[in-house]
Amino acid sequence: MQIDVSETKQIKTHVEVLQDPYVWAADFMPDIWDENWRGKALDLFYIREGSVFSFLVEIEGRDKVEGIQLTRMLRVSEVEEVQRRASYRLQHAFDVYLKTKTLGEGAEEEAPDEGGSADVFDDEQERLAEKCKGVDISETGVGLTAQGEWQEGDEVTCEFEINGEVYALEATIVRRLLWEKEKTFFYRLGIKFNEEDEAQSRSIRRFIYQQQIRNAKDW
Repeated sequence: MQIDVSETKQIKTHVEVLQDPYVWAADFMPDIWDENWRGKALDLFYIREGSVFSFLVEIEGRDKVEGIQLTRMLRVSEVEEVQRRASYRLQHAFDVYLKTKTLGEGAEEEAPDEGGSADVFDDEQERLAEKCKGVDISETGVGLTAQGEWQEGDEVTCEFEINGEVYALEATIVRRLLWEKEKTFFYRLGIKFNEEDEAQSRSIRRFIYQQQIRNAKDW
């Protein structure tokens, strides 16, 4: 099995004892002694019947079992196939800065009605820009609310910060729905990232599961 300790460091080890929800693996604590692992959830990957599975673990310490030093871990998430993880969307409130140079079919170049928060720029600059409210996030995209006249098919730059890390990703608006709440109209947008980057996906995935664990503990 493999454990992702950081964005660039992975450790390969093997299970010695399994007593769900606890897992004892061949001792790898010396390999991560300088890493800021304590209290954080780490990705554990393993292969079974040709498929890759993963779940989150928290490292609790070290035990001696029959004279052998082992690392003790606690499983803190459900076991999932890696291929299915991108479909999970975490409900999370955060700021998203959206800007575009290419508008989708049917888009208007006029500024929105008075009171809207979008700005329109000259052709040589970003055509439309807005600070939006993110409502959910997954490895493959974000959902947000906006007031600007965005259109499905708009190619955009999506900027946001989560867990202290700033992202500026090229993306496409794939869904636009008009919503009303308390007599205020706004758009609910579905944004899909254009390129899949493994380091980026791992970082977002780790954030999602850390939030799941925190929410579960709060509940």
